[in-house]
Amino acid sequence: MHCLADSHRVAFGGRDIRIQAGLLLVACWALPQAATAACAAGDWVGTIGETPAAWRLATTEHADREASVGRYYYRRALKELYLRVDAADPTTWRETDEKGRATGSLTLDCRADALSGMWRSPDGRKTLPLRARPAGANDGYDERRTRGLRPDTATTKVVDDRYYDQIGHAGVDGVSTVSLWGEGAGIARINASLWREAVDAMALSLACTGDGRMWRGVGHPFEYGWDQSVAAWNTRYVVIGTSQGGYCGGAHPTYGTSTAVYATETGQEVAVDQWLLPAHRQDIDARSMLGRMIIGLYLSKEDGETECLDRIAISGRRMHPERQGLVFEVDGRAYVDTPCARSVTVPWAQAVAFLSPEGIEAAKAFR
Repeated sequence: MHCLADSHRVAFGGRDIRIQAGLLLVACWALPQAATAACAAGDWVGTIGETPAAWRLATTEHADREASVGRYYYRRALKELYLRVDAADPTTWRETDEKGRATGSLTLDCRADALSGMWRSPDGRKTLPLRARPAGANDGYDERRTRGLRPDTATTKVVDDRYYDQIGHAGVDGVSTVSLWGEGAGIARINASLWREAVDAMALSLACTGDGRMWRGVGHPFEYGWDQSVAAWNTRYVVIGTSQGGYCGGAHPTYGTSTAVYATETGQEVAVDQWLLPAHRQDIDARSMLGRMIIGLYLSKEDGETECLDRIAISGRRMHPERQGLVFEVDGRAYVDTPCARSVTVPWAQAVAFLSPEGIEAAKAFR
């Protein structure tokens, strides 16, 4: 049946009857309409009106079959709007801001290769068409808006009589890295590498808090932090420590630390496990001479407590140099053993017996 814009004659009981367009439209809408396709979870890029936008439609935190929550942003904005399917009308998605205030609604028709619909203002007076396609490999939802970020906050610090800036971006809380003072291609290469890592961490932070707000609302507990600092710096090497952690769903929070050593002349990362003798470059046997030394230092930090001894692991891959000596990260073997983790420093005078020729030469820059 076609809905016409003017009056129309139809046959009824052998007579022609003129039906006004308004009545005919009512009849049209009363007919069964084609069902709007359910929305599958996924990322989309497109426009609302003429403004570029990106969407992430998702299942609930407990993984329903169909998408029922979402978040999106305009252009490359760091602030998002949040979506939830209307319980009474599955084609309508209610839109709120980060504080839970109603900002509009979307009527969506989801297909495998296209998303279409209409955005409406809260009072219904303004509408804009919506069109989108599935996001491609280079259109990662969180990554695409952090890709071009540049640092806009800086605090000057000093370590080993050398200066650097602690930098970040005001739009992403809890993520910062360092920018070393100095000239030369090596320093520039290190700074560029560290900023790329920070940008990746910003995408993770936005994803974490965005998912928390999308799934659990305004009072969500999701939070992710990532921070880099300078642990040591001399004429040949700079040691960068990274700590990260938070809660982004699941059974437990996450936490971790890592360290990277860079050659200041070339800007290349150095494989410092090669500074140890071959027997100690991977897992270190607690019964070996080096293992016993590390355990002894570990126990001195723990006032002689031994309850963690069968719950920790020592590895040459979790070692880095500092001015005082080689720092070994003694890790818990499992998540429940995390409280047993400690940093143990073997002074250079004792560490030299376990160094390779390459390590003995490198140690001169720190001692």
